[in-house]
Amino acid sequence: MSNRYRVIVGWLLTLSLVAAACGSGGGGDPVTDASNEVPTDESTATPEPSATAAPTPAPEPSATAAPTPVPEPTATPEPPVGPVGASFVEPGPFAVGVTTISLADREIEVWYPVEPPDVTGLDTETFDALTVFPEVLQGFIPPELSGVVDTGAYRGAPPADGTFPLVVYGHGFGGYRQVATFHTVHIASYGFVVASADHLERGIAEQSLDTIGQGSFDETNTRPNAAVLDVVDTIAAVGAMAELGDRVDIEQVAITGHSAGAFQAVAAAIAEPDLIDTWISVAGGPTGEGEPDQPGLVVLAELDAVVAPDASYELFDAAAGPVRLVNIENAGHNSFTDSCQGILELGGLSSLEALIGPEQVARADDGCLDRFVPPDQAQAVMNHVTVAHLFQQFGGEDVTGSFAIETIELAAPLADFLERQGP
Repeated sequence: MSNRYRVIVGWLLTLSLVAAACGSGGGGDPVTDASNEVPTDESTATPEPSATAAPTPAPEPSATAAPTPVPEPTATPEPPVGPVGASFVEPGPFAVGVTTISLADREIEVWYPVEPPDVTGLDTETFDALTVFPEVLQGFIPPELSGVVDTGAYRGAPPADGTFPLVVYGHGFGGYRQVATFHTVHIASYGFVVASADHLERGIAEQSLDTIGQGSFDETNTRPNAAVLDVVDTIAAVGAMAELGDRVDIEQVAITGHSAGAFQAVAAAIAEPDLIDTWISVAGGPTGEGEPDQPGLVVLAELDAVVAPDASYELFDAAAGPVRLVNIENAGHNSFTDSCQGILELGGLSSLEALIGPEQVARADDGCLDRFVPPDQAQAVMNHVTVAHLFQQFGGEDVTGSFAIETIELAAPLADFLERQGP
């Protein structure tokens, strides 16, 4: 197994143990109970990091929720429209630096552009995903399921000159801030600062401890409106960073995320329109609390059995501003995580059925078996359309033709492509 993909699979196992319905902050079904993940009213917080907040009880995650049926493939999209445009599948012109912000109870990983000569002789950062588990559980993770991830970023490298828009990324239920470095580092290489926080209320530590404790959440990590407040806090914290100085333009902010992070992105865009200029949803859906007015991008997996594709189509239909939808043929829910390639190379997790049950194994394997599109191809589509969307919103590279189906399908086939300029 390659060094890049010798990723710990244990976080997905824990994700399975708590019925990883990634669209729900309280463990409910992501399609029928998606609004539980996001705030029920607009946040009035100003962008100052919040150190403390009164705890509120968190609902117990469901350990036995049945997976959604595997969706039927959608129709082949119409032939390409417009000329083939620039592709953003390969890394961008910048090297990428990384640093960490520590708040009162959580950390934020920040990736930023670096001039390539400034990383000469430096080593890229690796991290052992075993460390995202609480120490009390680390000894229970089998060694064959642990390893290191080479993130491709350089710890502490000097930032490039210039001012760069900010992209806030949100991980899914049972995740952690470095769960998709294939994506966050890629975006930064094109001239963006990317920040990803540990969302403790739905993170791997809380979910794994809750599983072992049979439903005893650590309620000190529970806050009302946590999803949106995490975004507000992240924007404020990055804007105040001494390391990046004036390199971050917090007047140009995009919000994106996968699964529960996608619901968070939409909720934050609705609640904080003065802070957030554009949103991207990956395997998510509508919040039920309004429609985002900003330009948006909806990315989904055709065979997603965790968050049904219908939810992404509902979000596309509900969006009040210009929006595109990109449906990746034969992709699954976990196609968009660093761990998926490792699961594929292990041949899936069927050997764990006696331990966690076939339904939970199916959730973890979703997108990471031979019958799905290879995860690196799905990830290439996600990277390409995200960068193209960001350039369209904030300027930079010419994206004329970058959203032509023929251009996107240089990375992987699409099941569907839709776009609408507005209502």
